[in-house]
Amino acid sequence: MAERQQNTIYIGKKPLMNYALIAIKFFNYDNIDEIKIRARGSNICKAVDMVEYLRNMYYKDLILKDLNIFEEEVTDDKGNVKKVSSIEITINKGKNAPMI
Repeated sequence: MAERQQNTIYIGKKPLMNYALIAIKFFNYDNIDEIKIRARGSNICKAVDMVEYLRNMYYKDLILKDLNIFEEEVTDDKGNVKKVSSIEITINKGKNAPMI
């Protein structure tokens, strides 16, 4: 498994607001201007929803910097390899984008 990056949020089964709060913490308290949001399978919708939530509620000038859609190979407990759809969304709050 690849090493986790400090500015990356991995979307899973937790509520959407948990991930949104992590993004807000990155932007406001850690002074990180660029965040990558990664999700696999059925959590792809939650990743897209989170970006739209941040754009509509907190950062009106949020910039969608990059969008990658790809397939990952995942091995289950029995050793079977499955291909899973994945997404990586890179967002930037911009230099002049104040929190609303």
